Amino acid sequence: MLSVVRVHLPSEIPIVGCELTPYVLLRRPDKTISTDDVSEIAPLDGHFLRYKWLRAFEGRMEDATYRLNDIIGTRTFL
Repeated sequence: MLSVVRVHLPSEIPIVGCELTPYVLLRRPDKTISTDDVSEIAPLDGHFLRYKWLRAFEGRMEDATYRLNDIIGTRTFL
């Protein structure tokens, strides 16, 4: 099964107007570690990884916080 070993943002510095792309380490079904993107379009052994960013902040004067939800899904092809 495909599993997530580690996820982090490459920078701690907040940047406005920049796409947030996480650095993701995956453990493949053969137990090797990889940083390759495994998308829903190109699944690995029927598994794929999808991220969803959620932004939350209390008010305009406070810094926003981000949370990454990583989802490992399974796609069956008939």
